[in-house]
Amino acid sequence: MDNELLKKLAHLKILLKRNGGIAVDITQLIADREYARDLLTKAEDIDSEEIVLLALDLKDKLGLLAPLPAASTASDKAADGAEKPKPTQKYVLGTRG
Repeated sequence: MDNELLKKLAHLKILLKRNGGIAVDITQLIADREYARDLLTKAEDIDSEEIVLLALDLKDKLGLLAPLPAASTASDKAADGAEKPKPTQKYVLGTRG
């Protein structure tokens, strides 16, 4: 665990105690993913931009943010809402011989 992450965890602990009255167990936050997810979600609900941004950054660094699904464009969908199959190309360049 790098020093920058530890600084952010300590900063969050202090901010949550001051602004939200929430006690944070840093050791449990690091070791228990469910505790970390619950605590950081609570932190996002506090009316402080600094806390919300810090909570989101920590969720990302701790691997708690799910990756976004690949965005599909309107042209990828047929009229009935189903996705159109992607065309396959046998010959990209050159002549057939």
